[in-house]
Amino acid sequence: MEDRKEALNKLVSIVGKDFVSSEPPDLIPYVKDSYSTMMGMNVGLPDFVVLPKTEDEVVQIVRLANEYKIPIYPRSFGVNIAGSALPYQSGGMVIDLKRMDRILEINEDTMTATIEPGVSWGQLRKAAKKKGLDVIPIGGPYETSPVGNHLLTNITLYATKYSCDRAVALRVVLPNGEILRTGSWGSAVGGDINPYFRYAYGPDLTGMFRGSMGNYGIITTMIERLRPMAEVETNIFSAYNDMASCLEAMKKIERLEITRTSFGYNHVFAEHIILSPNRIRNREEREALKKKLPPFILNCGIGGSPEMISLYSKIIEEEVNKTGGKII
Repeated sequence: MEDRKEALNKLVSIVGKDFVSSEPPDLIPYVKDSYSTMMGMNVGLPDFVVLPKTEDEVVQIVRLANEYKIPIYPRSFGVNIAGSALPYQSGGMVIDLKRMDRILEINEDTMTATIEPGVSWGQLRKAAKKKGLDVIPIGGPYETSPVGNHLLTNITLYATKYSCDRAVALRVVLPNGEILRTGSWGSAVGGDINPYFRYAYGPDLTGMFRGSMGNYGIITTMIERLRPMAEVETNIFSAYNDMASCLEAMKKIERLEITRTSFGYNHVFAEHIILSPNRIRNREEREALKKKLPPFILNCGIGGSPEMISLYSKIIEEEVNKTGGKII
């Protein structure tokens, strides 16, 4: 107990008294999410929650955790919905990174963004669009972090024409408190020439941190790949009565290599996209919407000049008709 009190005092000296707590009202929000509620899990309270502002503070916190043998649970900014940042063992320390919220650079030449873990998808998209760029399509709320959503649980939507490996390079605080730089960022020479190349000499260390849930280290900076915005960008929706036909259409259209994105989903998923959370609980409204929706929907995103959009739309409609679908 004395060790924990001593550790708390040292945490206060690192981040300030306003950004560390051991009080239950401050700890309770970190032990519940939709996953734990659904699974009926009871997660014990951590000893502390601490909110660093800089990478140096993260380093100091990790070294302190080693000194006092305190388990740590890193959490990026946003809504924790997959049980990925819960303190599964009673005790320990949640490191909440939401104060590290800087976009350090939007690079037009390399089409990348250098961001901290507290940056949200919405914040990044707004900044990227000022440079004629955009984020690669996401599958989560705009209020969540690319660092957390993309790397923590390894869950991501796959975007046509763009690699799912959106993380180019990382700065990571390792479990022993040392800092690792991955990709060409880790090369003293390559980093100065072009710090935005993922596949440098040696193993792909950036990929090691995908889905690691913070077990291999705490990501403090990530270089995220962006995409160029087209003169015109639009989506073409088509309806299907069965999944097999929807997937067949997706396969044929994808092989034409004219789409920017391609997503297939059923009416249940569509209901959650269209209706806000408070409306989705209204059974009558949900049933009324269900009657208007087809069983399966294919969403093809296209971009280009007006002439290209016109041509791509005709080609996609032809493939949709061949596979028994209907443009909606």
